[in-house]
Amino acid sequence: MFRQTNRCINNRLTYTRRHIPQTLISKNDTRFSTEQIKKQQSDLPKRKIDVGGWIINNSPKKVQPYLRLARIDRNIGTWLLLFPCLWSLSIADQFHTIPDPFIGSCFIVGAFVMRGAGCTVNDLWDREIDKKVERTRTRPIASGEITVPQAITFLAGQLAVGLIVLLQLPLITIMSSIPSLLFVAIYPLMKRYTNWPQFILGMTFNWGALIGYGSVMGTFGAPVVLPMYCAGIAWTLVYDTIYAHQDKADDKNVGVKSTALYFGEHSRTVLSLFASVFLVFMVICGINAYHVETASDAISKWPYFAAVVTCFAHMLYQIHAVDYSNPHACFKMFESNRVVGIIMLVGIIATNYLARTNPDQLFLQKKVQNQQHVTNQNSLLSLYNKK
Repeated sequence: MFRQTNRCINNRLTYTRRHIPQTLISKNDTRFSTEQIKKQQSDLPKRKIDVGGWIINNSPKKVQPYLRLARIDRNIGTWLLLFPCLWSLSIADQFHTIPDPFIGSCFIVGAFVMRGAGCTVNDLWDREIDKKVERTRTRPIASGEITVPQAITFLAGQLAVGLIVLLQLPLITIMSSIPSLLFVAIYPLMKRYTNWPQFILGMTFNWGALIGYGSVMGTFGAPVVLPMYCAGIAWTLVYDTIYAHQDKADDKNVGVKSTALYFGEHSRTVLSLFASVFLVFMVICGINAYHVETASDAISKWPYFAAVVTCFAHMLYQIHAVDYSNPHACFKMFESNRVVGIIMLVGIIATNYLARTNPDQLFLQKKVQNQQHVTNQNSLLSLYNKK
């Protein structure tokens, strides 16, 4: 057992050394001594299955910095970007238990690629700041493993792949996706000028809620997607403020702003308010999406509303249970938001399934959505005739 423990420590030590430039752990540089690395690794969240880390470890050494730049060993960001897309797709495609596999696959690949592109943009803007922050100073660009021209070339490749995926989707999805690139570009700068960079991140990460619905229905669906988008922004403010508490000491020293610093000791109260905003807007979204007019209609859609309440309860648990002075606890609670996304998605899918087993409900939904489609087509024709 003692040998196995030593072997595990050595493996984690090897993994850390592979992810830290050799120029930073030379004999003359004591910042990353063996004891410090072991302590850093002991503070990291334990993962039962680290697929991203395994991929990095087994990739060519020249490729490893680029994989770390894209954060493939930190896939929680991809999940948080993907969930609003899947919520929007699922709530639009109520005639099927799960969304169209091809469209869903495009969104999955797109979320993976564009999250990586967002990380590259972020690290390009923040390369000087990252050098001054304990948690980020070993990132590939900040540490010098990847030069700025190399990072820009890599970013161009990521965006090219993202464009190829986007072109597989309907025109309405392509057109409504373009504005999101502006938020991807400016988000890293916001922490220099506003105390609310997490709000801009919320606008960026939840853009999928605005485009998923149109990929299925061919229309924007404002009564459904706008409340979902607002709820997603509130959710992001909760989980990313908790995340930002990891770096609040370094952020204060280097002059970086965040909601974690802005809310300070009032974080629990303010974040509870945002959790309530999530609850209200997701309820509005469900009422509009499922055409709930009476209490019996709401009861028939109980999986959706039960999921909303459960997510709200989970968010309150995060807010009040986390130790904001413990970076490891903050990161662990931040990662738990994967559960929130899954619960909400399961609630939508379960509601769709129950509707499919009820002929009257299915007929009503088809009738209402056909009327919406005709109305939208007439609006487009009228615009065309005016021209």
